[in-house]
Amino acid sequence: MNYSHSFKNFLLLILMGVASLIIPSTGYCDVSQLAASLFEKKQESYKQNSARINLESSLLVKRLEGLRPSVIDANVHIVESFSDSGGFEERGDSARLGIDGGVIQIDGFAPDSKDISDFLAAIENDHIGKVELDLFKPEMLNGKSTYRFGIRVMVGAISSDTQTTAERFIPVTPEIYVFDTSQFKSYTGPNVSKLGAERLGLDDDSFNRRRIGSVQLSKNINVFVDELQLPNNIEYELVDVTSGEPIQKVYTGQFGASALRFTGAGTVYVTDKRACRSEATRKFVLQGRKLVEIQQPLLYVGIDSRVVGNVKIFLDTDGKTQIATLQSGTVVTVIGRASRNGSDTLLIKTPLGLTGWLIEGADHSGGNLMMDACG
Repeated sequence: MNYSHSFKNFLLLILMGVASLIIPSTGYCDVSQLAASLFEKKQESYKQNSARINLESSLLVKRLEGLRPSVIDANVHIVESFSDSGGFEERGDSARLGIDGGVIQIDGFAPDSKDISDFLAAIENDHIGKVELDLFKPEMLNGKSTYRFGIRVMVGAISSDTQTTAERFIPVTPEIYVFDTSQFKSYTGPNVSKLGAERLGLDDDSFNRRRIGSVQLSKNINVFVDELQLPNNIEYELVDVTSGEPIQKVYTGQFGASALRFTGAGTVYVTDKRACRSEATRKFVLQGRKLVEIQQPLLYVGIDSRVVGNVKIFLDTDGKTQIATLQSGTVVTVIGRASRNGSDTLLIKTPLGLTGWLIEGADHSGGNLMMDACG
């Protein structure tokens, strides 16, 4: 990867409007009205492997060519130091940035999540680095509905040659990721909070539907993404925008989904939280007008947990052949899980390296895992 080129792009991103622009305390600045301040660094500066960046204005803006003007009020600061050579060093209101990369935190506000997603796409499209986003529910600020967000930019973490499929997804809400921001549209229609309660056999008091927005599922099908808040867990339902018919309901465990990733070509990746509050990813593929889950040998978990009770370990998921017993308090590695009659059947590795299946429930293993405080 050409770090000098990426570093130069990153400087251009930060320094457009940074040196002398200050956002009024009573509102936002439209970046289309900002005279961009371009920074050209001499070649010898790159040879020094570092540069001084003035962050005194605490403003990060960029006008995206071909996109509608974005409005972002953001504070920039350093959240992680790397090595003395080629990293970050805090120096008052300024910073020294080494071209080998580092981490920048951006905290701010924007009147529309589309502004934020456009902004993130520009960072990744310019191959400045890998981006992570925290996007919070809208809140009122200066009389306007405003999104609060946090962005971490891992400078120099990716390039166009090495970027994986997972890294291509762009977050447009805390739950929904897409390949292209044009795939998503926030929902602004009528209230649907109790829609479908009767169909699911629930009363209004124990059911709530939150319609997040619409997403392009495939070339010809758009779906609403609805969060179903049920008495004991959270599920997500994909509803055909045209017909209003449910296409798929996805159970994501008691703790809800951490990500619903839409390729726009009929494939959806669902990352949910269950055992030990860990994450596991499932894949759904559109067949006709229904999503079908692609079966896996097991869902990867990869987390340490402590067993509660003297636990039996079995050779197979049927629980017929016992191969070991673990004492209560033993710390095991949960390799993955397989679905078994609605409960979790977990493939674990013992401290001695033995592997086997732990089948939750007293009728099988005689104990379970410490679900809420693994490790």
